[in-house]
Amino acid sequence: LMVQDIANLLPMLIEKGGIYNVCDSYQPSFRELEIVICKQLNKKLPLSIPYWFAKSMAILGDCLGENTPINSLKLRKITNSLTFSNEKAMRELGWKPMNVLGNFQIE
Repeated sequence: LMVQDIANLLPMLIEKGGIYNVCDSYQPSFRELEIVICKQLNKKLPLSIPYWFAKSMAILGDCLGENTPINSLKLRKITNSLTFSNEKAMRELGWKPMNVLGNFQIE
């Protein structure tokens, strides 16, 4: 979600009120975000590891404690989709969020 999206939405919310999910219409994957960030920083993409290896490391992390860099909970968070619908805000308020991937800029 872009800051400008919030700025554009606030006056509509003040006028109409209500409860709305505020999110981009497209939810990029971690990999898609990684590609955009690396491209802007002129960095090579990190190597991806196979899921079975990540899962093995997560199980090991579970055994070692919550301060490990990876455990099963963290792995679930980065591999599962957690998306929300902004259709109500778009329909009722006429709100049109910008595409995060198309407008993402590292300054």
